[in-house]
Amino acid sequence: MIFDTPNEDNFYKQFEQFSEASKNPRHINVERFLIYVPLGDLVNRLIVRNADSISTGNLSNQRLNIDLLNQFKSAYRKAKPGEAVVDILKRKDIEKIFENKRQDIDNENKNMLERGHASYAVEQDGYLECFGLTSLGSEVGITTITDYKKFNGVFKTANQPTCLSIHQLSSYSWERLT
Repeated sequence: MIFDTPNEDNFYKQFEQFSEASKNPRHINVERFLIYVPLGDLVNRLIVRNADSISTGNLSNQRLNIDLLNQFKSAYRKAKPGEAVVDILKRKDIEKIFENKRQDIDNENKNMLERGHASYAVEQDGYLECFGLTSLGSEVGITTITDYKKFNGVFKTANQPTCLSIHQLSSYSWERLT
């Protein structure tokens, strides 16, 4: 089973259930791997996903830009000195995302504010500040919000197709980070 976003709330509850079940020799062995996908690649996948959902009429498969940005922010943080780093996040890349998706993000934020979900809105300055990208030209190492030791391995992908089945995972070469 593959869990998508490794957020603290759902990921560990579900993982612990599978871990408990794996203690019985008749059950499967449970291991955790984090497959890191760079933010820019996630944004590109979102564009393709939303276009596909419109062309196929499967509108329930659309996803908001602010969903993606909030999930990334909840899964990764600025690394402290000496911590393992999964990637380098650059201010210019974040600015480019906001520049290219400005109208969509503004509309999504407006919708969230009208619904009373102000905390879910994503503003560029706040996003940059969250990762410590406050100076022009700045870049920072980022890491997971969780301890690396809780994963059996951490991998970084190149820009992979949007839909990978469990069988296709083994055919890609992943860059092992830990």
